Amino acid sequence: MKKEKTLRSLLGITQEDLALLLKVDRTILAKYEAGTRDLPLEAKLQLNEMVQYMCAPETMHKLFDRPEQKAQKQRALERMLTENEFQQMAFTRKVERVEVKCTGQLRVLQLIDFLFTKDSAKEHRLAAILRSIAHKAHQRLKSQGMEKLFKLKLQLEMLQLEKLLLQAEILKMDAKPNENKE
Repeated sequence: MKKEKTLRSLLGITQEDLALLLKVDRTILAKYEAGTRDLPLEAKLQLNEMVQYMCAPETMHKLFDRPEQKAQKQRALERMLTENEFQQMAFTRKVERVEVKCTGQLRVLQLIDFLFTKDSAKEHRLAAILRSIAHKAHQRLKSQGMEKLFKLKLQLEMLQLEKLLLQAEILKMDAKPNENKE
């Protein structure tokens, strides 16, 4: 019976262990789950009591409130926070490198604009060179510039927000023991 298997999964226990707790043979429990045999009354009552306990709202609340789960969550949050800080440092360096490249290309374009305003830039040969240099600068900005910079800055912001969430979660965990003591 699918229903009984879901009861077993609700209890989080194997068929063999459940049979031991109910004080019945595993084959009897298997036949009960298959719908071909009934459980002894005492085993049925015990199973009913276990299911009711596990379905109670206070039981579900206690499920993750155990000291070992709290400690495990605390360690996981601290590891995630450390990893987040490392990623932020890496992204900050990437942003700085891309900003340097973008700034260089933008300066090239600014210089080209200045040179085009001068009378000597009207010379055909010099104008062609300036257009070529400007084209290269535009291509570099397009391939590795502003879009990449925007994307990196956005990822860095997301990491900063993630750090705030992790820190808030750690603060909640630190505050919970104090609530229990009062």
